[in-house]
This record gives sequence, structure tokens and C-alpha cells, in this order.
Amino acid sequence: DIRRTTDLARMLRYRRPAGSNTELAFIRDWLTPLGTEEDIAGNLHVVIPCRDGTASRVLWSSHTDTVHRQDGFQQIAIGKRRIALDRASGSNCLGADDTVGVWVMREMIGAKVPGRYVFHYGEECGGIGSSTIVHDAPELFSGIDFAIAFDRRNTRDIITRQAGQICCSDNFARSLARQLKSVSRYRPSPLGIYTDTAEYTGIIRECTNISVGYDSEHTSRESVDYWHALRLCKAMLKFREDKLVCEREIPSYAEDEYLYDD
Repeated sequence: DIRRTTDLARMLRYRRPAGSNTELAFIRDWLTPLGTEEDIAGNLHVVIPCRDGTASRVLWSSHTDTVHRQDGFQQIAIGKRRIALDRASGSNCLGADDTVGVWVMREMIGAKVPGRYVFHYGEECGGIGSSTIVHDAPELFSGIDFAIAFDRRNTRDIITRQAGQICCSDNFARSLARQLKSVSRYRPSPLGIYTDTAEYTGIIRECTNISVGYDSEHTSRESVDYWHALRLCKAMLKFREDKLVCEREIPSYAEDEYLYDD
């Protein structure tokens, strides 16, 4: 836990506007060593097959950019349970959105939890990386039934609606919640706003976003409950995709849109 908490704290020092030098440094320091491969939109991928050698049906999602106004590095303060900005930092946000998600996925890759891991480019600029995949390279996600993002505030939400649209079934959300009982009282929530998995609802059946423990994102009051983040991380290292329920059908109009949109 000390090593994991230290890594999270170190990662939170990077202020990462999309395309900035500090985002590139963050990628070099924390993601390139994982053996990532870059796609046409600047997203970074790692693929880990299931233990029997078959392809995983799960896409894991986070994003590398933050809403910092300036790049560079910042000072943080570690409390008994939360990490926040140091008062003298001068930053407009902590950047736990979505450093926590990136951190969880790094730990999962290190433990060889199966899945296609995508560290998205430009989520805070309107989902640049994810929308490019949908329109230019949807075949990357052939065989994927579940898209799970680590990019939600608070500690209990499994999002079932994003951008005003249903993104996953309630039974899928409940099946995911059952694997997170040791973390928090997770439950389906229709109050989602937007993250990269919202772009995938026309090509992937069950798309969601789950709480990772940060609050007051995009403000200088942002903080993260690292106790929650640590519990979530440990639960994800034991994750079993065969326990997930897949019920949602992709609407026919969505299929037509992605087939014929130019």
C-alpha cells in the first residue's frame, strides 16, 4: 500500500493539459514502460489476453490529460485519508480526474488482469481520442462487449446513462457492483455526464464509468480519497469478466450511424 500510494502521489504532481510537454513526460515516465502501443489518435493501448489465451471482452478506459491551465509540476499534500493540492501550489485543479484511473489501470496491467487497456488522448477536450476510434478504427474493439472507465467522482456510482443516453443495462451494473462489495456500496446510477466510454455506445454493448474516489474535480478544491482508491485497486486485481452480465443491445440507429457516417 505504501508503494501504491507513493506512486499515486508522484503521478498527481504532473499538470497535463492535452498535448503539453508535461503530459508527454507523464506518458514517458508512467505508461511507456508498460509496453503501450499508440493508435492514429494518440491513444495508448495495452492488450492482455485471458489465461486460456483467448481475447478478453473487456475494454478498460482512462485518460491522460487534465484540465490544468498550465503544464509543469505542482506540490500536493497527503493527509490521513485524502490527497489534495498544497495551498502554495497555485494550480487550478489537482488532476485526480483522471490520474486515479490511469493509476488503477497501471496496477491491473502489472498484475496481468485480462483486457484491452486504453489510455485516451484528449478526453477533457471533447473525447478526441475515443471519437476518432469510433469513426476511423472501430475494428480495434471487435469482440469487446464491455467498456469500463475509471473516471467518475465519489465512491459508489456505476453509471448507466451518459450524455443523456442509456449506456449500459442495470443488470450489468449490478453484476459489476457484486465484484466491488469489498470496496464500497456501489450501485447503478443514471447521473453520468460524459467520459470516453460514452463514445462507444454504438459499437460496444455495455459501457459504463465507475467512481474512483475523487471529488470537486476541475477545481482547486479537488481531492481524492486514497483509501477508497486503494480498496478499488485491490478489488480490480481479482476481477473476473466471466461474472459480468451482458444484456444491452446496440440500437439499430447507432449501428447505421457508425456504418454510414462520413
